[in-house]
Amino acid sequence: MNPNRQTGPHAHFITADPSNHFVLECDLGTDKVMIYRQNAEDSTLATNDPPFASVPPGSGARHLAFSHDGKLIAASDIGLDPKENSYVYVQAMVWNVKSGEKLFTIEGHKWDIDGLVFTRDDRFLLTGSVDTTIKFWDMKTGQEARTISLQPVGGQ
Repeated sequence: MNPNRQTGPHAHFITADPSNHFVLECDLGTDKVMIYRQNAEDSTLATNDPPFASVPPGSGARHLAFSHDGKLIAASDIGLDPKENSYVYVQAMVWNVKSGEKLFTIEGHKWDIDGLVFTRDDRFLLTGSVDTTIKFWDMKTGQEARTISLQPVGGQ
């Protein structure tokens, strides 16, 4: 944990899987992705077994996205140097949902990745960053296919 910004549980992002059987929550305060089973009849949540997946200490998973076919999941996180208060890394990772195998670690943004979405055909993962770029990542190779640079509103 990073004591400068992790003083306790802090839910940052929550999403349901495409089947609506599971709900995942990124907890920045505990460096875990909490996993819940969703009851389809009344939408109540119960703790899963296992109850969470851990991410590297001090990083905290930021955002998650499932592919439309439910076969892939992507998560973004950052590593901060607490002494320098600077980024060590900004990345997204992509896993095979069924096997749990990590397929790709994607790096290329300068600052936090605050948006992840798969294209409807699941060929690309799009990542949007505070650095005002949107990157397209090929899900066959894990390589960057395209970058769009956005202009701030008002040209500032």
